Amino acid sequence: MQGAITRKHLFVLATATVLASYYCYFRTPLAVNANGADPAVWPYLIDVLFSVPLLYFILFRPGRKQMLTAWLGIASLGMLAGRWINPAQEHAYGQYSLLLIAIEVGLELLLVGVLIQQCRQHLQHHADADDAMARIFTSKPMLFEARIWYYALFLRDGNRLRFRGEQHFRYDQNHGNASNQFAWIMVMLFEMPISHFLLHLWLGNSWQAWTIDLLNLWGLLYFLAEYRATRWRPISLDHDALLIRTGVLAPDRIVPLPMIASVSRCEDGIRRQRGVIRCRQSGSLNVRITLQADSQLPDMFGRNRPVSDIYLSLDTPAVFVDTLRARLASSGLNPSTPSHIGQS
Repeated sequence: MQGAITRKHLFVLATATVLASYYCYFRTPLAVNANGADPAVWPYLIDVLFSVPLLYFILFRPGRKQMLTAWLGIASLGMLAGRWINPAQEHAYGQYSLLLIAIEVGLELLLVGVLIQQCRQHLQHHADADDAMARIFTSKPMLFEARIWYYALFLRDGNRLRFRGEQHFRYDQNHGNASNQFAWIMVMLFEMPISHFLLHLWLGNSWQAWTIDLLNLWGLLYFLAEYRATRWRPISLDHDALLIRTGVLAPDRIVPLPMIASVSRCEDGIRRQRGVIRCRQSGSLNVRITLQADSQLPDMFGRNRPVSDIYLSLDTPAVFVDTLRARLASSGLNPSTPSHIGQS
């Protein structure tokens, strides 16, 4: 495990160094770029399309399908990064600008197609969508984006999904949680044609107006994924851990049972503070889980952060509290109930 982490850090460092070097190359007058007058773009294309993927292959030795996916991802992100690194890209590419734009779009569409096909192949044999995507997307940002696309566009029958855990608890009906999310989606759908008309009336048929339209569509995609995941992704209790899932926009967390000090009901008015995780969405907080001293859990980027308490918003908080207490007691952990927590 340590070797894999080291290789990952080495690859990220090497990629960041390449991008930083080309940032200086395109924006700083140097002897190698004719003092900034005419920086050649072909070295960047070679490194993004071949050198960096080759480094990835040397470090990780992936299979053919994984390498194809990695190459498409690296090439797509590299082409997009080139537009920010080189402000004069359109002029530098000259008559090939439209061709390169078509290549960028084609790479991204091909990447999405490959990933969708791989997900479907896994889901044909395993109903656990989370496990299927985690096997394909080893990068947390890519896994996050894959879940957005899957739950927003490709989920057909949520009843077929299976999730790790022996007992599952829902949170979609707490104070109309999912219904509130659906209402926001309807508001966005109603608002988008109006904003589209006003934007193009004010800005004309400009790239700024179309960019705002695309951002609105992208935001709608995220809202739709969150709503559908809220309906189907439960908080689960397994034999050795509590599995916390809250839609798709919040990171999943696995809390080992020995890490839990106590569990109780709580009031809703919990403020945001350091060391506290609030899994709320549009519902009301009603369960408090206190962790052992010096407990740490990974954040969205996989970095461990100190956590003292976790607050959940559940449809059946009393059932969850009793079940978790019984599980802790049967495991010999003897949970206690803090006296300072208000009962509800």
